[in-house]
Amino acid sequence: MKLLYRCEVINKESVREKSIRHGHPSTLHLWWSRKPLATCRGVLFASLVDDPGAYLEGEAAEKERRRLFALIEDLVKWENINNEEVINKARLEIAKSVARQKGMELPDGMEPGDVNAFLAEHAPPGNGPFRRGRQHPPGSPAAGIKGLRRRFKPCGGVVIQPLFSTDPPYYDNIGYADLADFFYVWLRQNLKDTYPGLFRTMLTPKNEELVATPYRFGGSKDKAKEHFERGLQKTFQQMCQMANPSYPVTVYYAFKQAENGRSTADKENGDQMMASTGWETMLNGLVTSGFQITGTWPMRTELSNRPVASGTNALASSIVLVCRPRPANAPVTTRRELLSALKKHLPKALKSLQKSNIAPVDLAQAAIGPGMAVFSSYSKVLEADGSPMTVRTALALVNQVLDEYLAEQEGEYDADTRWALAWFEQYGMKEGPFGDAETLSKAKNTSVNGLVLAGILNARGGKVKLLSRYEYPEDWDPAADNRPTVWEAVQHMIIALEKSGEEAAARLLKKLGPMAEAARDLSYRLFNICERKGWAGEALAYNGLVVAWPRLLELAAQMPGELEQR
Repeated sequence: MKLLYRCEVINKESVREKSIRHGHPSTLHLWWSRKPLATCRGVLFASLVDDPGAYLEGEAAEKERRRLFALIEDLVKWENINNEEVINKARLEIAKSVARQKGMELPDGMEPGDVNAFLAEHAPPGNGPFRRGRQHPPGSPAAGIKGLRRRFKPCGGVVIQPLFSTDPPYYDNIGYADLADFFYVWLRQNLKDTYPGLFRTMLTPKNEELVATPYRFGGSKDKAKEHFERGLQKTFQQMCQMANPSYPVTVYYAFKQAENGRSTADKENGDQMMASTGWETMLNGLVTSGFQITGTWPMRTELSNRPVASGTNALASSIVLVCRPRPANAPVTTRRELLSALKKHLPKALKSLQKSNIAPVDLAQAAIGPGMAVFSSYSKVLEADGSPMTVRTALALVNQVLDEYLAEQEGEYDADTRWALAWFEQYGMKEGPFGDAETLSKAKNTSVNGLVLAGILNARGGKVKLLSRYEYPEDWDPAADNRPTVWEAVQHMIIALEKSGEEAAARLLKKLGPMAEAARDLSYRLFNICERKGWAGEALAYNGLVVAWPRLLELAAQMPGELEQR
């Protein structure tokens, strides 16, 4: 799965594919939880193909990795959906990895037919137990995975060691069977005589559907919740028992971290920490079923204009969790040791996520992957009173370390930006007392007068207020500014993007020089504050800037001249 480290190309193609209409199956039938072929092919290929670091060293491994990256770029393009040359290259790489797993060697110059025959005999069968769209069938054969002749039924059926690549339901987020009735009644009207077995019922079957819909349980939310959680747990148990130990299980999840959240008390100091019941249920099912989470990858699979996302800060990405059965000899640890391990390993993972320009709206969710990788590596984590730590508490600790990480990044900013950030968190864009501003300025090693001169603050009549970005001058040039700040760089970038488009924003990005990375990091921090405060409009502005960042870098690189240094 290390081949997904550079998943920007997969994400770019996934977003592009979601907007393709000519010749795409979605023009005939729009699935309500469709995953792009680019995402599915990328994840499946990376699940089956060894990272070169497993069998090569140094530059040789890096050279081979670059070759495989180039193949992934071709494999995930919609135009190559039926490109036999590209598909055969992918099948050959999968065959090589399968052979290594089995201690075999493939002969040189294998013909495509011979490769297919080898895969038909030796490759693991693939399965999507929660499959709702047609995303896996076109991806799996192309990737060289044996299809299963019998369909796997969650909580039932027997399949021997398949490759699982699941997308689980999210409580009552979407009523799949209810939505299917809209199409079913018309299909039944026209096809019931041709396929009487398929259309024997007036509406789609619903009793075994794994969703938490209260109306099916006499209006009881508790019974619906119990049905969903028990079924999810049983499904993950079966997956863990049947999973091929040579290949990872991949789980897509796009349930927003703040949804259904409720606070949980910290057993050591009584503080209230936030967790998410959606994440908690899914992760608890994985961990207690015997899985260890070994990686997490944000993949841009979700449409912002889908019905459930309209007008909200909905997630742009699914988080692909990479899981393997936990070793039987996994150690026991304590709460303090877990927290120490989280603080050691999580910041590095978060920095990598930010460098990949993951949308701020996705960061908190993506952070759970590496955090839970630490937690799930232990057979048990003991609280101070000797009781086992719950997944809910572990999630809260991950969120706590994330907040600490974002706060620690403030040390990279100039004094004026650190003041503006602290003021914004307390007062937003509203007025506040001059005395509070003066006290804070001393703590941040700046002054109110200096902040006014920097062009980010208005102070009069005993009140101070951060200037709105729309009050900033339109011709700002960081190189000509005697007191440039990261704060105003972010605000000017948003204005340039909103008013003048990507090219203008890219020109300004080029002028920022070494301040650019700090500006991007500050956008994450500001989004985090806005989400917590419920300032949706401001949150969208910062999220939009980070999402556009890769494209802005691409445009800036094409512009003449070197990056200007302050």
